[in-house]
Amino acid sequence: MAYPIEANSLKKEPQPQGEKILFADFLRDFFPHLAKTAVPEIVSQMILGIKDCCEVDSQTNAFAFQRGSLIKRKFFGTPEGYWNITPLYTDNLAGLVEKDDAVARSVVEILQVGPSNTDIRYQPHNARPQDVWFNLRKSMIELGFLLDNQTKGENFDLLSKVIDGQNYEIKIQPVLSCYSTNNKPRTFLSVIIYINDCFQFKTSYGQTPDRWQIFDEQRRHNSSPDIELASKADLVFHDGKLYTVIELPRYEDKSQVIAIGESPEYHTFSQIFGAALRAIGIGTFWPGFFGEKNLSLDELKVYYRSSAQTAKEKLAQKFVTNHIFEAPEVMQIMQRAPDLMASFLTYLTYNPFLFLPLASLYGLLDFLPLSSYLKTPEQLEMVLGTMRQELGITEGHEQTSLIYLEKISNKNLKLTDTGPFMFIRALKKSHFIPEDYPETFSGICRLINPFLFIRDDAEKKINALSKMRSIVDIPKFTADSLFIPRPF
Repeated sequence: MAYPIEANSLKKEPQPQGEKILFADFLRDFFPHLAKTAVPEIVSQMILGIKDCCEVDSQTNAFAFQRGSLIKRKFFGTPEGYWNITPLYTDNLAGLVEKDDAVARSVVEILQVGPSNTDIRYQPHNARPQDVWFNLRKSMIELGFLLDNQTKGENFDLLSKVIDGQNYEIKIQPVLSCYSTNNKPRTFLSVIIYINDCFQFKTSYGQTPDRWQIFDEQRRHNSSPDIELASKADLVFHDGKLYTVIELPRYEDKSQVIAIGESPEYHTFSQIFGAALRAIGIGTFWPGFFGEKNLSLDELKVYYRSSAQTAKEKLAQKFVTNHIFEAPEVMQIMQRAPDLMASFLTYLTYNPFLFLPLASLYGLLDFLPLSSYLKTPEQLEMVLGTMRQELGITEGHEQTSLIYLEKISNKNLKLTDTGPFMFIRALKKSHFIPEDYPETFSGICRLINPFLFIRDDAEKKINALSKMRSIVDIPKFTADSLFIPRPF
């Protein structure tokens, strides 16, 4: 069944009885590296631990739901080469990240987590974030984990336990989300599990947004594909166990979940940019999303045309009205830049020959420092041609993506042989960036950092717009300013 991305409203169909799967088994099926570990049971117990903090749906008995790429993979399958990306950013970074580049380091940390995560969302029942935190900690202590007393007074918990001779460690930490347009932040709890000091899995816990916070939700912008809202699975408690309930995607008229009629200024730059990235990501990972076969780039452009035009206009409007330079917008972009950059690089690594033309169609490249060098779609095509030459393709572009995907399936592949570094080499060979521009991960990050673009644009307008003077004085990125955790 095809689910067109352009539809504003898709007809609801009768839903079959949902497939109920033990949550731990669900994780094992979709995360092969967890199959022989205790991680699935640990995550299950933590989720059950917050049940008393959550409202229970009277119709479905669900007390929470999960969303993320895990659910999309359940619906559409795991793309070929999907698991090849994260190891590239784990093993091949020596000398590629500058020592004082906090932004690049933050992006690397996100890429190293990769798809080994899930998001848990709930409606609180007379509970605050600190109550959820307490219950997460309590559930692990009941499993025999020991709380590290040295973290007492810190803004995180560290718990550990030896299981089958392996040292399991859990870190629980609050993360303050991006500031919304009414300056009302949201707090999420990040839970990361390690085995013998090696990352295994990350879970993010957070309450569903209120009517103002939805303007921070990338999934709730019209440029985001409908499947992003539909891809979620209920979590239910039955016979002492946690189950996830998988149903066919439930599409809704977006007017029911997006505050239509509110002033468009409430939709922030990072929300629109992120929504567009999500749409492009669907086309890059699942080009068969629209029908029975994988679509060509030209066919994808047809499906994306309306959504892309909307996103392009909304992003440009931010600069015309100067809303982009208001403090909440700037703070949000500062916080979200590493996540946006990590998504950009994930798709660029997976298939640059689909991703870059679609990013250009949406106008995303126009709002990056890259736009100082690469100004037109024709120039991008020149660069892509140079990248094809590196693959040995001189004519007939139809098989380019297939040839590239075969390349990244090579387990001995180096990061410098993938899309991001092919792109920077092609920019040099095509004389769009200086020959001495650094071919490093830090160099790539500087080209795709939306905050740097906005800061530079503000500096250009400073003489005409004095109200922005305080904005351009915002200090450079530091590790602490990227994600701003606060104690409760």
